[in-house]
Amino acid sequence: MTSTFNSPCGSDCRDNGPDDHSLIQGYRAQNPRLSAGALSAARHFLKWAKAQGIVHKDINATAIDRFARHRCRCGRYSPNQLRHPVYMTDVRRFLRYLEIEKIVAIPAGVERLDQYLAAFSVRLRAIGYSNTVYAGRLSQARHFAEWALQSRIPSYEIDEVTIERFSRHQCRCGIRTKRGKRVAGSGTADRRRGAGCFVDFLREQGVIQPAVRADDTEADPRLNRFWAVDARRTRYNS
Repeated sequence: MTSTFNSPCGSDCRDNGPDDHSLIQGYRAQNPRLSAGALSAARHFLKWAKAQGIVHKDINATAIDRFARHRCRCGRYSPNQLRHPVYMTDVRRFLRYLEIEKIVAIPAGVERLDQYLAAFSVRLRAIGYSNTVYAGRLSQARHFAEWALQSRIPSYEIDEVTIERFSRHQCRCGIRTKRGKRVAGSGTADRRRGAGCFVDFLREQGVIQPAVRADDTEADPRLNRFWAVDARRTRYNS
């Protein structure tokens, strides 16, 4: 009998941990307000992953990108669903759940930067931002942490180029408030400022490496502190 999957898993699939039904039940139990569409997206993705022979621990953003592009012949699911931004955002939100539950393996060197958001929030309050600016900076920091995790960017590789990539990415990050679209007032400049502010804070905490100016390889090292202070002033006050 011909399988309805795109590619059969085969009889030699490795142990996949919890079965798909258990994963969905746990996901729903921890997120009781999930829509029927979000649960359907998670089921669809798991069905496709099983057909591709992808075990749970190996699921990542690359697999989700493949899922978004596949020629769907997954039974009751439709190819039209894959073209809807909200649907794919729901799939990425499911990936986030799998990461939190440690069902998905995260490579060494890739940190969960969201663990530093509480301390960053305290720093923003101490600076004295208005509620609007405070909320914007914290929102973009949370967004950056999620994007960096899904992109599997090691903390030691985060630099100005990373911030620029984040500011220009087409958002499908699975953040609850995103729904596949940019938040109102959240353009490229807002992302760049928010992420830059958060990265500067992480540098101060020793989480990531200090910034290195490309043209300063032979400069007086006493200038390094000046450049660092100048960059922080620009980000926090802009």
